[in-house]
Amino acid sequence: MNKTGWIDQVISEQMEKGRGSQKIQTKLLDDLKLDHRKINDSRNLLFSEGENLAYPQLKSEINQMMEEKAKHAEMVAELISRLGGKIGEIPAHPAKFMAKGNFKEVFSLETELNELLTEHANFAEDYGFFEISDSLRSIRNQKAQLNEQLERIIMRINSEI
Repeated sequence: MNKTGWIDQVISEQMEKGRGSQKIQTKLLDDLKLDHRKINDSRNLLFSEGENLAYPQLKSEINQMMEEKAKHAEMVAELISRLGGKIGEIPAHPAKFMAKGNFKEVFSLETELNELLTEHANFAEDYGFFEISDSLRSIRNQKAQLNEQLERIIMRINSEI
């Protein structure tokens, strides 16, 4: 066996040990549950802020963003299920948050969520959960497009006030 083959084997064995570790899987499940909760919180806050908009076109864009967030939450719920975890039922209609008339809090929550998704994707990858890592990165990348859309909405709202 050549040197690189031996190194690859050791790395592979370490990753398998990490994957099998109950402690690692528990942490990963906790991370995914946090991601799921934050995605739903963001969806709920976006709903509350969007409900107060007087502009039908912007409301339509907000509704589209909420549908995407619901898909992201479903993707994370599926990852949780694959690891043997469970989450509570997601209400069909988002819970109401106190709307503040601006989307600053939504944007702040989105920024925090992007950082968490990156951190959790890196953790999953470090311990050999490549499918989970790829899924979290995919969600983060899709969210980046939603964040750009949210920025445009905020600018349009501010320009019309």
